Amino acid sequence: MSYQQTLIPCKAMTTLENMKQSLKKEAQQNSIMLKGSEIEENINFYKKKYGCKIIYNGTIGLFSQQVRSLIATYEDPKKKYAKFILDYWAEPEKGAVYESDFAINEDPLSYWCDHYKTIKSLTKNFLDENTGKLKAGVQNSESTIIELNKTLATSNIKTVIDEAINKCVSKLKEERIHHQCIDASRALEEITHIKKNLTKGESVGYIFTNCEIDSVSHYDVFVISSEQIIIPIQYYNEASLDLCNLLESKFPQTSYTEINLLDENNETLEIDIHPQADSISCGTLGLCYLKTLLKNNSNELENNCLTFPHVTKNENTGEKQLSYNFFPPPKVLQYSQSSRYNKALLAMLNDKDQAKFEHNGKTHKVETIKGMLASAIRYCQQNSNAQGLESCKKTLNKFNEFRTLWLKCFKESENKRAKMDVSGKNIFLAYKAHRFFNRAKNRAPKKSYGPPPSKTLLNNLN
Repeated sequence: MSYQQTLIPCKAMTTLENMKQSLKKEAQQNSIMLKGSEIEENINFYKKKYGCKIIYNGTIGLFSQQVRSLIATYEDPKKKYAKFILDYWAEPEKGAVYESDFAINEDPLSYWCDHYKTIKSLTKNFLDENTGKLKAGVQNSESTIIELNKTLATSNIKTVIDEAINKCVSKLKEERIHHQCIDASRALEEITHIKKNLTKGESVGYIFTNCEIDSVSHYDVFVISSEQIIIPIQYYNEASLDLCNLLESKFPQTSYTEINLLDENNETLEIDIHPQADSISCGTLGLCYLKTLLKNNSNELENNCLTFPHVTKNENTGEKQLSYNFFPPPKVLQYSQSSRYNKALLAMLNDKDQAKFEHNGKTHKVETIKGMLASAIRYCQQNSNAQGLESCKKTLNKFNEFRTLWLKCFKESENKRAKMDVSGKNIFLAYKAHRFFNRAKNRAPKKSYGPPPSKTLLNNLN
């Protein structure tokens, strides 16, 4: 995957036709994958322009005390040499602690390549003879730490370790206290913390960069409120699964868009259908969704979306369970790369339990919102789920009014999207990607975060 540059000027286009012509002129009709820092710059732009509350993962200071504790350890003369060496010791079969430049291993390009044998000799009493791994409990033993620290503090490589510690501490102080790379488990902690501290009726966006800061990655987006968590886009990407699965286990009422295509026997077809068609536009699409949902005091989220119960099968047990469906507002669909996705959502508003739609010469059958609600009502009645039943009835009561407004807005959205078609390919999202890239390039100071501190180190501080 190449990271493309673009020559499109950052000045705002006045019409969709100008946007399209700009991409045609520069032959940049393909999207680009944005770096995490470029995503963050556009978050800041939308905060100022529209008041959108969007949080970039690792920036709320939740783990800052752990980083400060780590810095204090590396500045303690009674522990620092031993702790640093033990923290960055790389297990032989792994070859390196992947999150750090200071991993201690035999790699000829390693920071320690000229000193590996010396370090191994000095730490031999703390290593397992057969595996070369640190002995169990070594890092948690105060007496062991002090003993090893004395050995290293009087060795001929003390100055080399000092240099490494100083570089690491400098990075941590300058760049890591308030802006950290976090994995799925830590993102779950952040989301839980955010949800707990929101007031009723308040919603914020959250972008998860899959443990990357200043490089390209897959990005996931979420909408968090005190009442629920919404996954507005399901990417069906392996990188998404860890956090999404953690969220669903922690918050069973997590809502996501479920489109049930059906076969001739009305069985659900296991077909992925979602608004991203390429493999690189996840960050752009996600940011477009969050901006649309959260601008103007979350108007689209509050007035043009539906969240309602529906019945799914538990992947582990195969038993039926009540899940929650998020039906997005039509405005976000102008960014969709999939016409089939948009047509499927439109068909779901049919007044019957099932509906058909045509795409590329094929007929597809889809379960409608009313069909999903009918199944959910039967399930709730059979299982005495009064809360779920009440939610279904509320959705039905407002369904006709919701559908009328949704269809009107959908037509406007489709008209905008149609104007960005070039030879059967929709380039609306490509334009937004280039727009985001140029905005970030022109606004942001250059950042170089370097590798994050080892996740193992931070976990040891919990």
